[in-house]
Amino acid sequence: INGKGALRMIYSAVDSRWLVFATSTTVSASSNGVITVKKPTDQSITSSTTLTNDNDLKIAINANDSMVIECYLHAYVATTTPKIQLTLTVPAGATLGVGVNFDDISPLCNPETAVITTSGTSTGSIGLNAGNDPIHFWGVIVTGATAGNIQLEWAQGTSSATATTLKAKSYMRGYY
Repeated sequence: INGKGALRMIYSAVDSRWLVFATSTTVSASSNGVITVKKPTDQSITSSTTLTNDNDLKIAINANDSMVIECYLHAYVATTTPKIQLTLTVPAGATLGVGVNFDDISPLCNPETAVITTSGTSTGSIGLNAGNDPIHFWGVIVTGATAGNIQLEWAQGTSSATATTLKAKSYMRGYY
């Protein structure tokens, strides 16, 4: 594509899809491509509604750059009591627009969504079904003069001695 850099296509036989990469600098000043971080082990929070940095799910981002972000979280609760709340924190001066999709226990409108547009602002309490619950989010982060991390923070939505757990194999992916 004239003026847009080279394109590279890779076929992934594992999930039967094409991955398309552009080396253009019109989207990002970085050439880091795709960055994926995965949770190697489960992480649980009990009796706390204080947003806490996830042990694993964070991605570094350069100053004066942009990144498309996506995340799959495998949440688990034994009962519907503890719930979950989520946010992303980004470097000072960065802007973000991130949509969150989840299957709230409310029978009125499944699935439900939230939007995060301010660093550190919670989605609010998300009621989870007892058992395994998928949560997805995606959006764009644009940094200013400060580099840093895109960091997932989370906590229980309602304080409970019953653990809220993010399971191993949850992941965060950033596309430069």
